[in-house]
Amino acid sequence: MEISEILPFIAGIASFLVAGGLVAWISKQPAGTKEMMDISNAVKVGAAAFLKREMKIIVPVAIALSVIIGAFLQPSNGLAFAVGATLSAVAGVISLKITVKAAVRAANLSGSGLGKTFAMAFRGGATV
Repeated sequence: MEISEILPFIAGIASFLVAGGLVAWISKQPAGTKEMMDISNAVKVGAAAFLKREMKIIVPVAIALSVIIGAFLQPSNGLAFAVGATLSAVAGVISLKITVKAAVRAANLSGSGLGKTFAMAFRGGATV
């Protein structure tokens, strides 16, 4: 195997490791007061409702596009599109959970200065 064939897999594994480390760091930070957590949970519920509604529209379109791509190009292309769309949806759900978790922690750190707040917000966004 050549390096050009192996490198994408190495980069993918490295990105998962970095994201996992960022999530672990975010989870260790203080979450804030009960009121902050209540607001965070309300945001989480609202965002989840939005994603659910969005998926009701996107899933049929993605299935139709997969079939069309598979019929007009090659079946493997349609399958690749379907796998990509599925993984994109999974990434959206995961990033929603991490971003909401990071946002409430960034709000909690806002009293500690801009540097800590920015670090939390940046790392939360970097996991997306």
